[in-house]
Amino acid sequence: MPRAVRIALAAAAGAGAFAAPAQAAVTRTTLATGADVASSPVNVPQADGAPDGSAIVTWIQRDGGVDHLFASRIVNGAWTAKVRIDAGLPNAPGSTTVGIGDTGRATIAFTSGPAGAESLYLVTATSNGAAFGAPQQVGAATGWSSLDLDVGSSGDGYLAAHQPTKVQAFRISGGTATKVDGPTAGALNAAPTGDASGAAPKQANVGVNAAGTTAYIAWTEQDGAMADHAFARKITGTAAANVGPAVSAAIPDLNGAPAVTNGNDEFSVAVGQNDSAWIAFRQNFTYGMTNKARSLVRSFDGTTFGAAQVIDGAPLTPAEVTDGAENPLIAVDAAGHGVAVSSGQLDNLTHVARLDGTTWSRGTIVPATGTVPRVAMTAAGTGLQLLTPVSPANTFTARISRGPADGTTETVNDGTQGPLFASTGTAAAGDSAVVLYRQGQAADAKMIVATVPLPTTPAATATPTPTPGAGAPPAYVVPTFKSLRLSKTRILRENLKPLVLTTPSKRSPYLDMTVDRPARIVVFAERVLPGKRSKSGKCVASTAKTKRRKSCTRYVLQKDPPIIVDRPAGRTLIRFTGRLSGKKVLPKGNYRLGITAADQATGALTAIQRLRVTLR
Repeated sequence: MPRAVRIALAAAAGAGAFAAPAQAAVTRTTLATGADVASSPVNVPQADGAPDGSAIVTWIQRDGGVDHLFASRIVNGAWTAKVRIDAGLPNAPGSTTVGIGDTGRATIAFTSGPAGAESLYLVTATSNGAAFGAPQQVGAATGWSSLDLDVGSSGDGYLAAHQPTKVQAFRISGGTATKVDGPTAGALNAAPTGDASGAAPKQANVGVNAAGTTAYIAWTEQDGAMADHAFARKITGTAAANVGPAVSAAIPDLNGAPAVTNGNDEFSVAVGQNDSAWIAFRQNFTYGMTNKARSLVRSFDGTTFGAAQVIDGAPLTPAEVTDGAENPLIAVDAAGHGVAVSSGQLDNLTHVARLDGTTWSRGTIVPATGTVPRVAMTAAGTGLQLLTPVSPANTFTARISRGPADGTTETVNDGTQGPLFASTGTAAAGDSAVVLYRQGQAADAKMIVATVPLPTTPAATATPTPTPGAGAPPAYVVPTFKSLRLSKTRILRENLKPLVLTTPSKRSPYLDMTVDRPARIVVFAERVLPGKRSKSGKCVASTAKTKRRKSCTRYVLQKDPPIIVDRPAGRTLIRFTGRLSGKKVLPKGNYRLGITAADQATGALTAIQRLRVTLR
């Protein structure tokens, strides 16, 4: 199947047009406004939440002409007024990270100081109603950067941090930080000569179990030949005996495409069933003459990695790969459920995947999306994939995974409030997700936090037996078309929205189909155009160089969003007057409609069916 067609079909897995909205309403709270928000070059929104619904967000804005760190929490069901966290410190904060446990036990870690000599600070609060303490410097060492914190429901957890050439860890407990005695001159490095400085995107990421007592940390370390190596360790305390071995995460090849020595990075760590970890990362492979990234995830118990599973939607066969995927992010619960996102390396489209038991689905590419997406998952097993559709502009869309609202979407922000900035802080809190974002410019700039309800997942059902290999999905039942036709093959174009009809229309043409099971119907269009064969055998547009070559027929995928509609088993009629899900009717010409159906429970797709039509 051509890659462009796979992209058009990706909406069948549940993202995009015609999806029903979730039932509960999104609430939005403005936390800061004006030029102080707009003047900061980067607002660095961060968020974290706890199973009991406690939540915290942090961001950077100007105060007295200098960037400083601010926070807000949920107290008595409402977001508090902003509070400056780095009070008394003259320098702008560097790296920031935040964590919160049940009852509001919050920890904010950040760096501050002259460039290259940044000190590490903690600010804590013992409960939702307690005030934040003053910043406390952690030790006398400087040069800290690239922080990442994760805490359990107790509020205790672990902090990963970098110094020049080193990756370090701290145990966070009772509002204090105790350095982990790493096996490599006190650091976690795999080799004494390894460089683990943590410059983006090679910084460490940490995940902890629900109790906050066990951590898994993954990072990139360069050897003397500047080759990147991906490592992970399990940590259960601060003594050297509590630090597990550094285990390599990279694989030698992916379905025959050899690995290359750069780009083992962009980690996302989450702890799930039996306190074991999932570690997602980017790894580069050689495809023909170019290197392309892939988004992989592997289970890790502290000594051994499980088989690599591919969570992007690019093909597995090397000859078919035209684009890679990067920026993998995962979120899981303790019962074996999870959600994942990554981004196309060139086209920037979002890839979404989900975990059931020990098997991740292959990624599905969501059409007409951009920027780096985000994920969150509640302790009860309902996930959120935060997407940025190309249209309408200035919109975040929350796609809900699992639970009674599985597959539905909510618009997170108010698109009328001005330009939307891509960076967000996203986390699960109780049975909701919180999303902190910036919208607007100059005096209209705002930091806004949205609360998105995530309905509780029903009791778990039996999961399919895992299939070994690179993320191969289990076998699913595929819908079958019992009949499929167009009421007219020559259509006078009208700019009318596609519409599910209850009875055949005497005036408007329509698609008429019957499927044998509940399915998501997807309809896209390819324009039929003349072409010429290139030297490589492809059918391309005629040019001065190809005009004497053999003629052929081109099928050009139209960029308009496909028609997507969820239907029960049986007959379905869809009005079609030449317009897909976009706002404009297709131009006059000959077309080939592609129609497929995806099982509503699994997303398994039937083979593409095609109908020819002429638009007049």
